[in-house]
Amino acid sequence: MTARDPEEQQTNAAPKTEHSLLKILPYLVLFVSAWAVFGETTDDPFITFRYAANFASGYGAVYNAGERVEGFTSWLHLLACSVLYILLPSVGLLLKAKLLSLICGGVVLYQTGRLAAKLSLTPSMTLAAQLLLAFNLNFAIASVNALETTLFTAVLLSAVSRFVVEMEREDGILSGLLLFLACFTRPEALIYVVFLIGFRLYLWRQKQLSRRFVVGWLLWFAVPMALFLAFRLAYYGYPFPNTYYAKSVTLTYGITNGLPYLRQPFLPHSGLFVRYPIIMAGIIGYWALALFGMISSRREAKIQLLTLLVLGSLIFILRVGGDWMSGCRFLIPVLPFVTLLQVRGIVSLAQKRAEPSRPKIQFALVALTLFVISGGYFGFPLGLWTKRGSPLRDDRLLASCAHPYGQTWITIGQFFREALPPGASIAYSEVGYAAYLNRDKHFLDTFGLTDKEIAHVEGVERCRFGVVTMFWNPPSDPVQQILRRRKPDYVIIGSVAMPNPMPQRLMQDYEPMPLPPKWKTRLVATQFGFYRRLEELPL
Repeated sequence: MTARDPEEQQTNAAPKTEHSLLKILPYLVLFVSAWAVFGETTDDPFITFRYAANFASGYGAVYNAGERVEGFTSWLHLLACSVLYILLPSVGLLLKAKLLSLICGGVVLYQTGRLAAKLSLTPSMTLAAQLLLAFNLNFAIASVNALETTLFTAVLLSAVSRFVVEMEREDGILSGLLLFLACFTRPEALIYVVFLIGFRLYLWRQKQLSRRFVVGWLLWFAVPMALFLAFRLAYYGYPFPNTYYAKSVTLTYGITNGLPYLRQPFLPHSGLFVRYPIIMAGIIGYWALALFGMISSRREAKIQLLTLLVLGSLIFILRVGGDWMSGCRFLIPVLPFVTLLQVRGIVSLAQKRAEPSRPKIQFALVALTLFVISGGYFGFPLGLWTKRGSPLRDDRLLASCAHPYGQTWITIGQFFREALPPGASIAYSEVGYAAYLNRDKHFLDTFGLTDKEIAHVEGVERCRFGVVTMFWNPPSDPVQQILRRRKPDYVIIGSVAMPNPMPQRLMQDYEPMPLPPKWKTRLVATQFGFYRRLEELPL
């Protein structure tokens, strides 16, 4: 055996180094994109934060001490935030939760690469799939939104990847347990479970597999799920989170709002779709490429599986009407599947050409798709959080979001903390940051997300926010009747989306709060109405 020439060793090492650098490229893209939108935040994470603080403090998974209402959607995220609340208490929980979301985003990129390999994609096409996902601005926003979005996506991808392995081996049951964990993370995971049960039965009958392939697998999902539902019923009184009932919109509302939601698979909001025809064409091409990938590989069981999962997501979005937040978060869990279908579409298109030209065609199509996806960055403010001071403080980070609501949430929350007494009861719609900052006060959520009675009230309209409160004025309005009966000390009328006047009937029991000069200008600018009950109350 002769020693290799040093120049030959150096030549062989160069491609390996280059390959290693390319493999980390998607993670670098995600990191840069996430840094640019790191301040993008809504009020909603703070609802879970209040639950986490109460849970970590020994009060249980409750919003108000002594009231059992499941006003959050993810148990796994709640438990994670409870741990984060205890760790490094001097660091704001919002920053810690954002970093958790970012870590989960990186895990999703890794899992996408693993799943791409199971679809027999080449290393270059695997890299392309990861880049298409990492370049998506909505994925970057989801990776820093401090919600359970990327955590759920990572769990769902784990379950699906394991499911694919079990398909190949024609044996295995672990994916059933992972699907329960997905349901433990987001309730709509049940939709994916239903599709996977049907697909599992199809494989069982087609390939004449053992009963264990279905029955044993199903037990690993059903037993812990049954115990979880039993706990929910015993502790909260309902099988699903309270938010499900508060947001139970009509089918017409869901379709009317869900269809526009699908126009923004890489746009943070839908306004760009209508404003720029070139972006409209890009989005049509985006979905068409995924559809072509489905059709061209429709005989492959793995592609059939991914198609079913994407279909389940579309059904969910059209039923609930999407979501009001920027970032299209309800589409994120299946975005890796959409991306993989697009890459399969690119491969199929390239195969229609002569073999020597296929790599160039693949490269050109990937570059074109990346160019289209980059349209999501057009006009979106980037890097605002770097101008707001230390991100270690929740208020500084919340104030750096692109929409104007952050400062409103902060102003009203700080007003409650300084001006209202401990133990005060407050009827208010924006029950995230203000309630987390004022855990010594009782909040009545007028949208019903964390209030069981309002969530289940009949005779009211519902939307993506929850129970609509803009029709309080008729004396027969059910929400107004609830407020009059429960008599909160303070009533804050309005929301960041729907400013409202004080209902006339409530005016008999409440009076405008005399706002201190320090707060008057700032509070008037929020367009909310501040009222106190006609008794001896401060302010």
